[in-house]
Amino acid sequence: MYAFAHLDFVYSCSYLGTLCVMTISLDHPFRPSLLSVEFRGDVIENIHYGHVAVCNAEGQLLYSCGIPSVQVYGRSALKIIQALPLLETGAADYFHMTDRELALCASSHSGLPSHQEGVRSILTRIGCEVPDLICGSVSPYSGKARDEMVRGGEPMTGICNECSGVHAGMLATAVYCKESTRGYEDIRHPVQKRVLDAIREVTATSEARIQVGNDGCGIPTYALPLERIACGFARMTRASMFQERRASAIQRMLDAYCLHPEMVTEEDSFTTRLIRAFDGDIIGKEGAKGIFALMHRPKGLGIAIKVADGTKESIPSVVLSVLSQIGCLENLPANLDRYRRTELKNSCNDVIGQIEPRIRLQAMPHSLRR
Repeated sequence: MYAFAHLDFVYSCSYLGTLCVMTISLDHPFRPSLLSVEFRGDVIENIHYGHVAVCNAEGQLLYSCGIPSVQVYGRSALKIIQALPLLETGAADYFHMTDRELALCASSHSGLPSHQEGVRSILTRIGCEVPDLICGSVSPYSGKARDEMVRGGEPMTGICNECSGVHAGMLATAVYCKESTRGYEDIRHPVQKRVLDAIREVTATSEARIQVGNDGCGIPTYALPLERIACGFARMTRASMFQERRASAIQRMLDAYCLHPEMVTEEDSFTTRLIRAFDGDIIGKEGAKGIFALMHRPKGLGIAIKVADGTKESIPSVVLSVLSQIGCLENLPANLDRYRRTELKNSCNDVIGQIEPRIRLQAMPHSLRR
């Protein structure tokens, strides 16, 4: 058993039946704050800690909890930014991509028929085939889509991968720019150089502060301070601060998200419901391992959340609590009420518990370091 203790929280996991204790000092760089508690019945079964940063487009950190400067991988929460070169190069217009397809090219889709057909259509137009996708062959995230494919004897291919839309967009930029489609996932490929440039400028982060890893789908993923992710989402609400080509790309990508959030994930997901509930005034994107980023467009705010244990179940209630605390949630839309306290169900669909937010933001008005 490993036990990780710090002030009022304990993380534990078993390992070969051995009890080990590690105390995390007060100055530990990943010291998180309480975000939510998870009940099974009336008993607290899990406690979720993490970090939150709320920034404005001018580069000020307005609210936070935990360590807002903690270095985190943005994972799929950064896909809006990763897809900008598709528009900036002219590839999207050249291949006549619709708003639905633009949203798909910045998605973590669930593998529904509409998602698979969209990716296949893009590949056909750019002259590529399914094997050109390096994201890996997996079953659809949607259980319904997966079951239908199994019953129909359809093979699971790279198109089923939740990241296939992003990969199709990257292939499109390579084809349009007359670059090799082989190795498009390599950080040295022009496709990825353009992506890194977009992340660097949109988040106003120096390249020295960005670290590169390999994402679950094979393309680079970028680690940067959490507050920089929040800042990037805030800056996208004020696209006019960028040069015309980038500003136009940002606006078109946000419009695509607003018009077709069902292409970003699926119709009944929290992300889709959030975007629809506020008519696009709030746009969010989830990422693996407990990362979520969103923007409040009218107020020009960006929010980034990282759950320290990497789980995602508590994110909806934490997001709504953060929005409420910063004055962006006066009236909760009916279709989001279920997320105020997230119900937990068993395999029989019985409610057996709930997740309740316990986050407390602190006002921290000071400028960010670049």
